[in-house]
Amino acid sequence: MQEIYAQAPRLDFNDVLIRPRESSLDSRSKVNLTSKTLKRLLGIDTNGIIAANMDGVGTIGVAKTLHAHGCMTALHKHYDIETLIEFFRLPNRHMHSILWA
Repeated sequence: MQEIYAQAPRLDFNDVLIRPRESSLDSRSKVNLTSKTLKRLLGIDTNGIIAANMDGVGTIGVAKTLHAHGCMTALHKHYDIETLIEFFRLPNRHMHSILWA
């Protein structure tokens, strides 16, 4: 495995060009963010958007709000274990939509 990783090409932002496609939509609110690939590979309904785990971004409040829109959140590491246990015991909490940093 180490050999494969060592031989893998190293890419950074200068190596990758993301070009937007022209769209026929007249409003951003009409965009469909669902991902058939993630549903097929992971068996979860998500759009693939993950909130970063920076301080102040990956909070439980953000996780609750974004979860309602099919987004995932990487929780920051400053929560104590009791807070996390309480959060994940909430009803309708889907573990796949929350990530730990």
